[in-house]
Amino acid sequence: EIATFLAEAGVKTDHTTIYRLFNNPKKRNKTMEQGTFNTPTASKYIETLRDLDMTDAQRAMLGAHYKAHNRSMTYTELATAAGFEGYSAANLQYGKLGKKLGEALNMEFWVYGAEDTIFYSSAMGMGNQYASGDFQIMMHHELAKALAELGWFDD
Repeated sequence: EIATFLAEAGVKTDHTTIYRLFNNPKKRNKTMEQGTFNTPTASKYIETLRDLDMTDAQRAMLGAHYKAHNRSMTYTELATAAGFEGYSAANLQYGKLGKKLGEALNMEFWVYGAEDTIFYSSAMGMGNQYASGDFQIMMHHELAKALAELGWFDD
């Protein structure tokens, strides 16, 4: 709603940028500790996605994520989109896609927990802290813009 209000007032923004502004999660490195996340540009995503090898299930999850309301989904919903029985398979496969995408883009992945667990899906999005219930991942605006420009999931 804030992004819509600002856009109507002539401010170029989107819901993900507003979310990043108000969300300041603890991060491992200095850049991330300051509340920023270096998300690649849409054009960088486009270059990388064109050459990225992904499974049919990974592509199905990416498409469902792109089409989801506010581009936010649970891993259970991603599993359903890919035809998996449980969220753990979606977590694994979306993470593998994220690792491949993030490494190709030279991204720094988010790290969380006492054990410094790497969140490979951070190449596609971030956790939506404002969602109730199960964990949801919200797609980066830049990735969504790239997918729109590629036209991969147009109906």
